Amino acid sequence: MFRFVATANTNGAGDDTGLYQGTQRQNLAWLDRFTICEVGYPDATVEKKLLSQRFSSLPETLCATMVDYANEVRKLFMGEASTGNLTNTIEVTFSTRSLLRWGDLTVRFQPLAHQGIQPVTYALDRALAYRASRETRAMLHELAQRMFAQQVEAETLKTETTEAETLQGEQALRFMRSHLRNTPTVAPRVHLEVVHTLSGKKQSGKFWIGEARPEGLMLHWGKPDTAGQQHVISAENCAGNNSVLELEARAAKKLTEGYFLNTTKSSF
Repeated sequence: MFRFVATANTNGAGDDTGLYQGTQRQNLAWLDRFTICEVGYPDATVEKKLLSQRFSSLPETLCATMVDYANEVRKLFMGEASTGNLTNTIEVTFSTRSLLRWGDLTVRFQPLAHQGIQPVTYALDRALAYRASRETRAMLHELAQRMFAQQVEAETLKTETTEAETLQGEQALRFMRSHLRNTPTVAPRVHLEVVHTLSGKKQSGKFWIGEARPEGLMLHWGKPDTAGQQHVISAENCAGNNSVLELEARAAKKLTEGYFLNTTKSSF
């Protein structure tokens, strides 16, 4: 005795939505041999765990928001009102496969952040939105702006800090830790300087830069206008196998040695 398990996007009676072209109506006698059940998407905690395990460099807060966003898109696809009060039915949806593709592309496109491009929405287009109509794509972007607003605001607060371009001591430490732990940036960069005041002007005496990438922590230090020195610490040798944790620990130590945090040159 054996069991035969089959999956499909229809119940065997054909596709009346036009979204699964090529799907045929199945033989009734054939269908009568199956016990049919409807299977939904994995629980949110399961998908968050999938994202976190597969892309360990993605912050947990970002993974959670990405899964919540995917579930809102699924509601719109099913014709249900989303949390963002959007009610239009859309023609694309987020499979778990698409969600993982989104996470993968977000990591791959992270270097674009240094060009002022938001990796999360840039990856969203290529993982899902470009398959949709213009109207649906606009709706997907509107929903993303609403749901990722808090994280975007955190970045805005950092880039718009005009009162102090450089921070020192406990203030710098709190600022750095807050942004490292609560930001969607995948490859955060911490730029530290030793600042000297000459003739009333602040000048950088030496610099220390750490960038946490998925493959490990990239370190670069030296004096201004020099090539400086570079060193790479693989992810396996980082604290908790996490380059962000290693970056936080090393930068915190440098701050206790008199370095200043340059908020403009840092990227969180």
